[in-house]
Amino acid sequence: MRRSSLVMLLLLAAAGCRDEPLEPMTTYESGEIQARAYDFQVYPESRFKEDLTLALRRAHLLLNPSLVEAPPMALYETDAPVEDVAKFYIEKYGYGQLAPNEINDFSAVKPSSYLTTGDLAADAAAIAPIAEKLNYPFQPGRISGTWRGAHITPRDRFPAVNIQRPYIDVVHDRVVDKTLITLMRE
Repeated sequence: MRRSSLVMLLLLAAAGCRDEPLEPMTTYESGEIQARAYDFQVYPESRFKEDLTLALRRAHLLLNPSLVEAPPMALYETDAPVEDVAKFYIEKYGYGQLAPNEINDFSAVKPSSYLTTGDLAADAAAIAPIAEKLNYPFQPGRISGTWRGAHITPRDRFPAVNIQRPYIDVVHDRVVDKTLITLMRE
């Protein structure tokens, strides 16, 4: 027991004396850790978007200055269509159908999951002041088109899910024709 403690102390001391910094975790590792830490259900074969997750956290804190830290959130990207991703989350959450929109045939009750659409140019204009404050090289004037998506309402221990395709990548100043999955505890 005593010898293993001594070996462990020597290894820790040697690790602390390294001249070069330790390599960061891979995107896969950090995405898996993120999902496990917050009990997020991750769509199969999606990729964790660490840079976009960080950007969203920074934006959230900028918009909510009274917060000490942003709520648990993670962004993932997949090649799968919006409807396939929405179906995955609807089944995981135990919801019925995906409503065609938020209005749900003019019912007084908002549906638990529904399709959404939006204007990329309008979104870019709304994002621009935040991106500027966060020092992202974002040029909203060249962004146009529409997006389709879905919203899945949070349930029990599961976070809210927003799905969108295509999406604006503020960090790299581009529009990406892939499906973005945003998981956030509210």
